[in-house]
Amino acid sequence: MGDYITLSYRWSASELLTTKSTTLAERLTGIPIDGFPRTLYDAVVVTRKLGKRYLWIDALCILQDSPADWVDQSSRMGEIYGNAWLNISADVAETAEAGFLVDRNLLEIRACEHPALLNSTEVRQRLICPYIWSTRCTAHDNILTKRGWIFQERFYSRRILHFLHHEVLWECNAIVVSERCPVRLLNPKISDGDTWKKIRRLQSTALPLDSDVAYASNVRASGHVKHWRIENWGFRAISFDPWYALVVEYSKTTLTRPADRLPAVSSLAALTKHKAVMAATYIAGLWLEDLSYGLSWSSLNSTWEETTDPVYVGPSFSWVSVGRPVCFYKASCPDPDTELQVLHYECTPASNDPFGAVESARITVRGLAKQLEDAKEVKDMIRFLPDALYRTPYLPRNVSLLFLGGNFLVLIRKGENIYSRIGLALDVGRNDLRLAPESWDRKEITII
Repeated sequence: MGDYITLSYRWSASELLTTKSTTLAERLTGIPIDGFPRTLYDAVVVTRKLGKRYLWIDALCILQDSPADWVDQSSRMGEIYGNAWLNISADVAETAEAGFLVDRNLLEIRACEHPALLNSTEVRQRLICPYIWSTRCTAHDNILTKRGWIFQERFYSRRILHFLHHEVLWECNAIVVSERCPVRLLNPKISDGDTWKKIRRLQSTALPLDSDVAYASNVRASGHVKHWRIENWGFRAISFDPWYALVVEYSKTTLTRPADRLPAVSSLAALTKHKAVMAATYIAGLWLEDLSYGLSWSSLNSTWEETTDPVYVGPSFSWVSVGRPVCFYKASCPDPDTELQVLHYECTPASNDPFGAVESARITVRGLAKQLEDAKEVKDMIRFLPDALYRTPYLPRNVSLLFLGGNFLVLIRKGENIYSRIGLALDVGRNDLRLAPESWDRKEITII
């Protein structure tokens, strides 16, 4: 563990005090503290009060005009935050200029004992000022929790000191305490349902055994993938479910730059590969060894329209392409006669980080597919979940369905055997024989 502190905060829309190639020499000689934005200044004050000499702030420790340094440092966020002695979370600061050491009325948070409610001499009932939001809400429902880059900072930090509107809160993997309740609380990272349980499992999962890696070892560096099957379906869930839980939570956050969607979770993807299956193949937010389930995502509260981001973020088959909250629908266990086969893949990274941004990506698969001349023929048998923004109750005309094992990928043709994803379809036909994918032709399809 390093003897330094990190800072999680929200950048300002205006120019922030940063380090660039042209100012690096000047920064190394010293930075006048009176020139710091208030949030950064407050972080220095807290660091000194805690007896530490070193504070890592991304704006100052990354060369902001160097794409190479930015890519290198962003891919090492797990190392930077995971090895820090403490993380300061400026939850109350809406901008870098706002600061987080705010004036407070300590009487509002001080616990008081009501003698009339004491059940015995050994039990004390503490009453907290009722109009203050609960600790759980203020620490995990604020401007920082909605930021994409903060997501992995929170994940990796061993200890977090939250500065909230009314109080200071301590959070680590074992305990959460606050000024209002200086006794053990349920850890929100664990108590927020099954989601964080799965996500945190990434840190506790042991490295994969050789036998676990064997089923994925047929992935070739050339981009060709042999036919494979996951013999142990339970191991698949243990290996990749934490990643899907992570994606669901991360997709709820926002980013100033859409192009950061993959870089902001690159270190988490690297950790998944390290903890789950070392030989697994990562392509723009998905794992080829679990492609059927990985493709079974759907964007929430949206309808279809063929729109794209001004900047290429990722291929249509990946959740990163939509830039909105997503969920995953469970697929059935793979059947040798119907499962999807990956034949070939191509992924051109935008940098030397294999888990970072991509310039292009495509996959070629062989699976059961059916072209629909008129989508009305299956309107009562499937529920269409479009990827983007257009309100229509039915599938567009001339689309194709690709069977994923219980769900269907909805594709629109872009060229000769080249398709783009436009949504997901769920089978609601209760095994209607007209939709039986077992009778469909097995086709080779390239998805971009």
